[in-house]
Amino acid sequence: MNNQLALGIQLLDTANFDNFGSGENKELIALLQQVKEPFIYLFGASGVGKSHLLQASCFAAQQRQKTAFYLALNEAETFDNKMLQNLENYDVVCIDDIHSIRGKLEWEEALFHLFNRVFKDKILIVSANVAPQYVDFQLTDLKTRCGWGITYPVIELSDQEKAKILQLRAEHRGLELSDEVVQYVLKYSSRNMRDLLQFLEKLDYLSLAQQRKITIPFVASILKHY
Repeated sequence: MNNQLALGIQLLDTANFDNFGSGENKELIALLQQVKEPFIYLFGASGVGKSHLLQASCFAAQQRQKTAFYLALNEAETFDNKMLQNLENYDVVCIDDIHSIRGKLEWEEALFHLFNRVFKDKILIVSANVAPQYVDFQLTDLKTRCGWGITYPVIELSDQEKAKILQLRAEHRGLELSDEVVQYVLKYSSRNMRDLLQFLEKLDYLSLAQQRKITIPFVASILKHY
């Protein structure tokens, strides 16, 4: 499987459906795994897992021998909107954080034209921080296009589900996180799942560098400077 995408963007090996932790998103995940619906619009707050789901959708497409392309528009200032040209040549196109280009008319027009091209016979999956009717694009037709597909909110996981994911990811890294340590992390750090996984990476690095077991005092010392 070739995970290398244009501009050096890579799909994260950890971004798959198996380690997402479905919670109340089971219906959405089942839909994305099928890679059949022509247009799906996901929305939710930062850190609930939208990017993870889009990248997992690319993996699912590749496993079905389909071509897939992932692009995060929150990095739009680092490349030209011509990146959206010819994406209709892929079977599955996943565009993340489309709200990031609101107010940038050239980008909005480029995305609008991509929608029109992909809608013909390919699959388009996009994400934003709000539902389609609340994305304040300057281009009214683009806002209308966003409402054409199936719309799903990505629902935040419960603390129990977050704890399971943290311990699963830790296990994959060869780390042991006790229930007490996980509960301490959830109590005193950000509840944002993306932040929690970044903190786990930091724990992994520092525990190895300092040859320390991951205990509550060790975690507390890191949180003071995190």
